[in-house]
Amino acid sequence: MSLSLKSEEVLVLCGLALSVCLVLVTIVQPWIDPRWLYMDTQTVGELSGDCCHIYDGAVSTLGIMLWSATAAICLFAAVLCIAADQKRAALFSLHGSLLSAFLALDDAYLLHEIVAPKIGIPQIVFMALIGVAALSYLILHARFLRQSGAWILAISLICFAISVGIDQIFHSIHPLWIIAEDGPKFIGIAAWFLFHLWTHTKLILRSIRPISA
Repeated sequence: MSLSLKSEEVLVLCGLALSVCLVLVTIVQPWIDPRWLYMDTQTVGELSGDCCHIYDGAVSTLGIMLWSATAAICLFAAVLCIAADQKRAALFSLHGSLLSAFLALDDAYLLHEIVAPKIGIPQIVFMALIGVAALSYLILHARFLRQSGAWILAISLICFAISVGIDQIFHSIHPLWIIAEDGPKFIGIAAWFLFHLWTHTKLILRSIRPISA
């Protein structure tokens, strides 16, 4: 039995609320410097001087897991759409999978922060290329993206914009700026995951054809 639209929205809102609560908990908890929860584990080891702990990079790791989960959901939807001869839907899902997988790799291996500058690509240029890739996804597949939960996608993009803006303007490792940058980023990743889970679940349900006895 498929969920009603109202039920889907409630589930998405609950997921988004959980991500916001997680960020708030990391801010108010008194035991761990929140920077070490948001920075990647390598950076924590370099800056904290107290390596290593199981909580190092905890929120960052969760973000990578959500990127990867989004890529897997989209890829699964693409396979089913190909099997159902839904070519345009398959291209949409495959594009979403590739974009999410690349963003997971970027977070996991610090591509825009370390790798790109070391091979001669300025960080701002690499970020601009990611922006172009994301914009092409939004433009080319606008019809699919508008079909369900465009508001959650908008929340995701706004959070990403806030995070990137703070990252480019304030180059600081003060806890306040780390939270201001990476808190919205994590909420944005969670919203990105929830949007694609919602959208591709509906896409999969439409693509499945009953099997004749």
